[in-house]
Amino acid sequence: MFFGVYNTNHAQGGADVGIFYDSAVNGWRGFIQRLDGYWDERSYVFKKPKVPYIHVSVPANEYVRLRLIDTSTWTQVDLIDYYLPGTRINGASQWFNREVSLAQHKRNYSSGAYLNDAHWHDVWIYSPTGQSLWTPQRTHSSYAQPANDQHINRQPISNYYEDKISIQY
Repeated sequence: MFFGVYNTNHAQGGADVGIFYDSAVNGWRGFIQRLDGYWDERSYVFKKPKVPYIHVSVPANEYVRLRLIDTSTWTQVDLIDYYLPGTRINGASQWFNREVSLAQHKRNYSSGAYLNDAHWHDVWIYSPTGQSLWTPQRTHSSYAQPANDQHINRQPISNYYEDKISIQY
């Protein structure tokens, strides 16, 4: 589960920033994957059943911040700023996307891999002028679930800002 932070001018770049499940340590870890190929994964591990609160922001021009918070204690356990060309603190010319993905080295729809009940909730958008829950106005329809993909199941719980997503191959 992650946020995509992309510039409307893709030549300036973008990145995926959030958490991934690391089966080698049986837990969730933070990461960034920039469009230019840069990858970083964080060392802190959230062991099952813990799942972190993900906070992604643009604290300054040209930077994106990943904060991970332990929801059992509401303690910040990781914080890092990454250089990301083109990002602006005022949000000009950039998109934030909520994303859930089941990554594989080679797509194999019969592998048996799965991700069940990825739960987005209480997704807030903050700006210099205020904040609001994720709303339909913040959702670009061309990035919604593919229409006929039998591998993806999206269960809306409330309109746009809360849903569960499962992916099964």
